[in-house]
Amino acid sequence: MKYKEFDYIIDGKKYHVNVKYNGLRQKKTYYRFHDGEFHISAGGFSTFESVKSGLDQFARSLIAKSDENKYFHDGFMFLLGDVQDISGGLFIYNKKKYKFVDEDHFYNSIKKLAKPYFEERVKYFSKLMGVNSTYRIELHKARTRYGSNSISTLTLSFNIILIHYSYDIIDSVIVHELAHHFVRNHSKKFYDVVYKYCPNYDYLHTKLRKGIMS
Repeated sequence: MKYKEFDYIIDGKKYHVNVKYNGLRQKKTYYRFHDGEFHISAGGFSTFESVKSGLDQFARSLIAKSDENKYFHDGFMFLLGDVQDISGGLFIYNKKKYKFVDEDHFYNSIKKLAKPYFEERVKYFSKLMGVNSTYRIELHKARTRYGSNSISTLTLSFNIILIHYSYDIIDSVIVHELAHHFVRNHSKKFYDVVYKYCPNYDYLHTKLRKGIMS
């Protein structure tokens, strides 16, 4: 996987551009604009000229739509950090195809499909971190919080929008919430626990906060 960065000027304003070249199986190039930067996912055969040509075509509309839903756009969506074409009314999860109707239907479906994965990762990190209690897992759609830990009920709640992000970003949120088993606040002691089991937490949290899903 290759990466390229460059500055792009449009209407007299300079923007930073991040390009990720994926494997040869990816045929299309996908463009996003978030936090004042362009993020491009291109196939292995894509040339810089073709990527730049697409940016020339889509840049203004992407900037105009930058405040809209970042998870779904023009028949595509992000799922576990990868772009999926949902224009045909289907999405793929765990190598199986499922019907895609709309966003609400997707979230209702993916909550059931993804819960075993979250349970598995919580179990893995609980053992790794020495959490002796068994937590119940809940998935909800929320506007702000990515997760919460209720020690009184031994319940970990996660925002289902995390399913749009890569596996390592999801893991960073799981580690964060399990660290609250030992330290309730966000003190240095708390982050010492987080960094021990997720050394690149700051980098992953920045990607999460900026909406960079891959």
